[in-house]
Amino acid sequence: MPRETRENTFLITHKPNIIDALGKDWFDVKEGEASIFKPEDGKYRLVARVQMEDWPKLVAVK
Repeated sequence: MPRETRENTFLITHKPNIIDALGKDWFDVKEGEASIFKPEDGKYRLVARVQMEDWPKLVAVK
């Protein structure tokens, strides 16, 4: 269903769920890792995989 507003949606899950949803290519997902997707044409495109140790760097960017 199309979003009416420009909001971000966060889904928090565990490694087994990610592998079930996205396939065996995600076997190397790490604790605290974030996968960022962008909706495009009714599908989702992977934009970035951000590791836990890199989160402070993102907060520092203004």
